[in-house]
Amino acid sequence: MENGSAMVSKNKTVLVTGAAGMLGHKVAEACHGDWKVITADIAEFDITSLQEALAFVKSANPDVLVNCAGIAEPLGTSILDIEPVDWHHLIDVHLHGTFNTCRHAAPLMAKAGGGSIINTSSHLNLDSWTMSKISKTISPSSSSCSNITAQ
Repeated sequence: MENGSAMVSKNKTVLVTGAAGMLGHKVAEACHGDWKVITADIAEFDITSLQEALAFVKSANPDVLVNCAGIAEPLGTSILDIEPVDWHHLIDVHLHGTFNTCRHAAPLMAKAGGGSIINTSSHLNLDSWTMSKISKTISPSSSSCSNITAQ
């Protein structure tokens, strides 16, 4: 795959979280052929657990980590009425999953001489005040994604 003028090495590994979603799937699809692609989906693998994330990231040994995992709050809920269990699930996926994969991938990459970590989040967090005026509520999902953007 050509990216600008650079050619990507076929012996590099990319780990993509959230590959069951549209963005993660497109990232994984774009890397196939030129990269060894390993995908993880929250439904298949609990990257919110430190031990599970450590084992998974070590087995993947990625040169590049792309965190695309994310979920939306239950339809029709807002920060005013989301159930605590649903809030915790959002935080687990958005923040703990991102943190845990980064925490374990970064030392492996440093030991190997380098690598790249790309964290994605929703565009909704960039202007949650405007979005709240449109929807009349503040989205729990945008609240949790804001923390990824601020890293």
